[in-house]
Amino acid sequence: MNDRLYFKSSIGELGAVVKNSWDSLDSLHTVMHELNFRRMPRASWLQHRVKHRIKELDQARKKQSEIKAKQAEANSLVNHIRVNSAALKSLIEKTVRETIQKHFDQKAVKKAEIAKKRSLAQIARREREAEIKAETARIERRKQEAISRYLGGTPHVERSNVTDSQLQQVECPNAKREGLTGLSSRKTRCRHCSNFAVSGSDACYNCS
Repeated sequence: MNDRLYFKSSIGELGAVVKNSWDSLDSLHTVMHELNFRRMPRASWLQHRVKHRIKELDQARKKQSEIKAKQAEANSLVNHIRVNSAALKSLIEKTVRETIQKHFDQKAVKKAEIAKKRSLAQIARREREAEIKAETARIERRKQEAISRYLGGTPHVERSNVTDSQLQQVECPNAKREGLTGLSSRKTRCRHCSNFAVSGSDACYNCS
């Protein structure tokens, strides 16, 4: 009898307990346990009423549990979407940054290649200019040497005093010398120095 909390209570008292504990599932189960030992018609009616109420509360509790479970699932889904959205946003930002950095890197590489090509072109142009200058100086030196040999060892005679046709004749030993006006065709020495004299004179270009 220790487990019968309402053993000494009448049906009227049990009815009052049911009324006061209408939303308490534990209290209704305790009253239902006591009504299982009662055989009176009023006890059967109260037992039916309590049994129906317990069923309603069980369904309500089950429904509430389902709602809480669905709400928890929805919250979990929202959090998952939120986390994935943040991760997706971070991934997009990272991709954009990497794309921009790659673009600038490629641009810098192209700029360096262009600068290198320009530098190589400038070096090649300077080398070509130096070669042309050296070749020009070599040709001029050869002409001056040829003029000096023809005028009898006078290297300081200016090239402007001798025409190109005369120079060609100098470079060609077999050329005729009749047209070289002012140039010595005879091996006559200058009376003032050791150079050859001008044709028709006893002095060279420098001493005349």
